[in-house]
Amino acid sequence: MIDNNVAMDPTRKCIGIDLGTTNTAVAISRVDINGQIILEDQEIGQKGDNSIRKREVLPSIVYFKENGRIAVGAEAEELKNEISSKDETIRYVENSKRDIGKQRVYTIDDKKYSPTDIAQIILQYAVSHSRAKQVLSDAYVCVTVPANFDTNQIEATATAAKKAGLGKVRLFPEPKAAILSYVHSEMSKRDEDKCLNLKEKKRILVIDIGGGTCDICIEDVLWKNNSLKFDSIGVPNRENIGGVDFDIRIAEYLKNKYLNDVDLTHQDHIELMKAARAAKEKLSANISWYIEEENYSSKAEVYENSNWIDEISSADDWKLNTTVNGETIRFYLTVSEFINIIKPLVKSSGLKALNKDEKEKNKNVEELIISMLQESNIDSSSIDYVFLTGGMAKCFPVEAMLYELLKRPIIVPDEPYLAVSRGAALLNKYPELEEESNDKMSRSIMMEMADGSLLTLIKAGEAVPVAKKVDYTFKTKSQNGVEIRLFEGKNEYDWQLRKLNHVYTIKFRTPKAVGRPFTVFYDINKSKQIKFEIVFQDNNEKYTIESAIMEEQL
Repeated sequence: MIDNNVAMDPTRKCIGIDLGTTNTAVAISRVDINGQIILEDQEIGQKGDNSIRKREVLPSIVYFKENGRIAVGAEAEELKNEISSKDETIRYVENSKRDIGKQRVYTIDDKKYSPTDIAQIILQYAVSHSRAKQVLSDAYVCVTVPANFDTNQIEATATAAKKAGLGKVRLFPEPKAAILSYVHSEMSKRDEDKCLNLKEKKRILVIDIGGGTCDICIEDVLWKNNSLKFDSIGVPNRENIGGVDFDIRIAEYLKNKYLNDVDLTHQDHIELMKAARAAKEKLSANISWYIEEENYSSKAEVYENSNWIDEISSADDWKLNTTVNGETIRFYLTVSEFINIIKPLVKSSGLKALNKDEKEKNKNVEELIISMLQESNIDSSSIDYVFLTGGMAKCFPVEAMLYELLKRPIIVPDEPYLAVSRGAALLNKYPELEEESNDKMSRSIMMEMADGSLLTLIKAGEAVPVAKKVDYTFKTKSQNGVEIRLFEGKNEYDWQLRKLNHVYTIKFRTPKAVGRPFTVFYDINKSKQIKFEIVFQDNNEKYTIESAIMEEQL
């Protein structure tokens, strides 16, 4: 396996993996004999519908069978829907990316699994059941992470990849990967066909709404002298808003409209969520078909009209006959109902949440954007484009509502659910991105001092990579080694300040005298992973400390 820590050779293959909350995707890039970059989405073999089929996305769900075997992807999804209706025991884990890097435990058959364990299983399956397995030994591997992932989450993702046999992978922000794949496709077009002119720097607000999360950041993008450069602007933001939340809203509406007096079983709830997801996907498709059939020049022609809801209200409604509690129920949802149901997830109500429960219930994309702009001191008028990606980018009303909020041109890639994996696979084809582009810390990192106070090593919003010396002389407190404990938050006064799960330690082979003075140097790379170097002043002895594989406490 090639070294993922050295400068990347653009002529080699690169495996890009989008480890998503709801779905995982894999892509591979290579260079042909003519020097052209070839990008290939990978089909992942999965059991389902009593057969084995290859699909471009792997549902990020793991099912633990009673015989000890593990099902992943489509098969796990089917088992969840079928067996869970007969057995109340929860034997599956889904949406675990929301908990990665946290002290969360899933217990199945008295065996405990962490979110990192689940990520490892999904990564192993995605690689081993696609062509990525054949090229792994001679390819770079890039796994994407949300731009707002904290250090715990980043380390947990790197640990999952290492345990999955992928080695030390490159980690790359998902929004940047999505833009990279789009810019790459734009560069192959004639100038008159391009949607994006990057000969001058453009400021792009990236909104990545996937199955379980919404990731937002701002990038200044420039294409100059056949080189691509990204500059992260401000502090990225993220919230657990995604397709599953849209499904829940629709399911609640259907229940209140058609099943208000019905006692629902576990299976009924599963069927209701399946119906809600089908309604979301079908109505989104119906709206897109309607816009195309009515010969609008573009989707922008529709949503730039303040009466865009009226423009699309004639699209086909959604109907479904389903069995609930032994009775056949006819669900019916109009386009207008659909828009009103999902609107609170995109647009703010203007009401301030009084507690944590209210905040969770009223979470929405608009407040996420506003808070990011305010915290980063960025005027929305400086934004040139909005780049909308992720699975929910296929839902036209979301695009239209974002235009209402921002009044900026909105760009949606052709296959938004594959944009991130494609961009990850292209990372080594644009080596200048690693050399020249910067990224920003989403949170401050603080080091605990001997008196219990905190020393800030890097502030939220500060660019990485950085390499610095701590302007303080430390002394050993133990004859056995040194331990560095870190905390993470907006600042040292943040009420949500928390200690990092992983600990940076050195252990002496033989006991040493207590009180030895030493100096600390630290390096934070673009993946926001931290490395320390300790230099003892009495004999210039040096120790390099990187966090070991992160083991969550189960």
